[in-house]
Amino acid sequence: MYEKLVLFVDEMQKVGSHLQKAQDSYDTSMKRLKSGKGNIIKRAENMVELGLKPRKVLNISSEEES
Repeated sequence: MYEKLVLFVDEMQKVGSHLQKAQDSYDTSMKRLKSGKGNIIKRAENMVELGLKPRKVLNISSEEES
């Protein structure tokens, strides 16, 4: 039973590590999308300001903004 517990804990730690890597990748991607010089969101908003009439509204938010 003890060995099974050790294996279970090891696997849960791997899951936690992979979840953290996924979160880091998500954060990096969203940062590139939403911030920095020439970010994609700002460029798209500028196109709308110049007269582009989009069929859909861009709705980007994060937990920090809520």
